[in-house]
Amino acid sequence: MGNVRSYFFNRVGGQDSFNQQKQLDNELLKNLSHEEINFLNHDWFLVVCGATTIEALRWTKSMPRSQISTPNFHVCYMSAIVLHQGKVMFCGGMETDINRSIMSSIISFDGKHWKKEGDMLHKRGAPCAVSVAGLLYIFGGYNYENGYDLGCDKFVHQCETFEDGKCTIYTTENPPRFHHSSSAVVVEVDTRWASTPNSLCSSTVNCLKTKTNKWSDGPPLNHGRNDFAVAKLRSKIYVFGGTNTREHPGSAEFLDTSIDNPTWTLLPTAPLPLYCASSCIASNEEFIVLGGGKQPYSFNTISLTWSKTIKKPNSEKVEQVESLCKCSGGSKIFGLGM
Repeated sequence: MGNVRSYFFNRVGGQDSFNQQKQLDNELLKNLSHEEINFLNHDWFLVVCGATTIEALRWTKSMPRSQISTPNFHVCYMSAIVLHQGKVMFCGGMETDINRSIMSSIISFDGKHWKKEGDMLHKRGAPCAVSVAGLLYIFGGYNYENGYDLGCDKFVHQCETFEDGKCTIYTTENPPRFHHSSSAVVVEVDTRWASTPNSLCSSTVNCLKTKTNKWSDGPPLNHGRNDFAVAKLRSKIYVFGGTNTREHPGSAEFLDTSIDNPTWTLLPTAPLPLYCASSCIASNEEFIVLGGGKQPYSFNTISLTWSKTIKKPNSEKVEQVESLCKCSGGSKIFGLGM
């Protein structure tokens, strides 16, 4: 598992105190998902919108600055970014904002090194991807011959899987018509199904049960969205913002997948518009959410409140969330704790 960063846990002197603290830490870790434990061990970075540059992130001044090597392969904010077998995978995207050639490459980052893992069978801009049981599933995206043009129906509707350096067309029963800027999240690894909100500003949710290769309709979102942030904490899926929410620019909602016949529940509105949003786990009860401004906000899933502070796990101490150097609209968070 590796050592959890010490700044998340308060250590006190003496062997008895140490054993007591260790027991408390173990109890806390029992309640954390694999993704959350990974977050405590690793750093976070930002793929900057409109560029291929990577920036190190820290949420508070007490967190050490991270360093990252410059990618020697093409990655960008229009790539699908997903944690897969201990590496961050970048699938597809655009070459640059000026030369809008669509890419088919799959690039990995293990925290130190960049590597080309292979190519998709389709070039895809703004696809989504999810890792389930050793397979990387890649959905949607666009492949315009002359760059980004919403007037052309060039969406990639076929799904493909990636394993051992090779992609294969993934054939399923009743596949939905995917577009671009959708999101995907694993709901239950044991039963192996993924939930994928569809796109072009749609409220549709499609569910894939990979054990049977069958699609089904999920409960629709309250608001149609694309370019939104999606994250999972235990059994709940959280959705933040999107570019089709101008009447509700800071809207958010969640779905509790542990109950029968769940429906999406609206959450308190964020204090800022969340167009082209991105999010990640900040603790065992909070998310960091980026929208279009320089100030990231945290959302507490217990109190259902937005703030500029983060509460540390197993502690009452809170710290101020640092502002970014530039606006974050469209930029994507990634890290080995995704």
